[in-house]
Amino acid sequence: MTGLNRNAKVGRGRPLYRDQLDKDRLEARNGILQYRLVRRLADQSIGVLSVTPDIIKSLHREAIKGVHSCAGQYRTWGVRLGSSHKPPESRYVSGLVEEMCSRANGGTEWDPIQVAAYLLWRLNWIHPFGGGNGRTSRALAELSLRIGLDHTLPGKPTLTEQIVDNREAYIGALKDADAAWSVDVLNFGQMERLLTRLLEERLERFG
Repeated sequence: MTGLNRNAKVGRGRPLYRDQLDKDRLEARNGILQYRLVRRLADQSIGVLSVTPDIIKSLHREAIKGVHSCAGQYRTWGVRLGSSHKPPESRYVSGLVEEMCSRANGGTEWDPIQVAAYLLWRLNWIHPFGGGNGRTSRALAELSLRIGLDHTLPGKPTLTEQIVDNREAYIGALKDADAAWSVDVLNFGQMERLLTRLLEERLERFG
């Protein structure tokens, strides 16, 4: 999560970059490739959200390929966070991701913004990868919005770009949902309100 890392991660896989300049170059390239993948997946959809673990892994692969060796692979180690949230053990990751996909694809329970808010928070909560979880969750939310809103979402700025400009509100929304879930309450309303505001700002630029 470049520039937005609320977590002190360990076990990210073998670094593949030469130096910080090379890492920055690769991450900038990957951001473009990941966005192109989101557009392609949205164009291939039939207007019905069908998130799968393979799609999530492909979004992650685009986010960190050439940067770390674990691109597209679930973590097999524990993680240490810089917040009160403790991600689930690695043995539970696969099942939790499948459960998340099933709930997001579940039909009429939530509107498109609620689905995107849920995915954005839940993938961060599961923390299935050694690194790049934030970038992957934001790409997944972007994909969800594009499909849910029937491709009417303008291209720029992307959700990632908007969140970079709203870091404090984003981190606050993640922590708020984490706190609710710690007492077995599913409440991502703060994230939903943030996405609503960001979407309105995005649409206004094309009004």
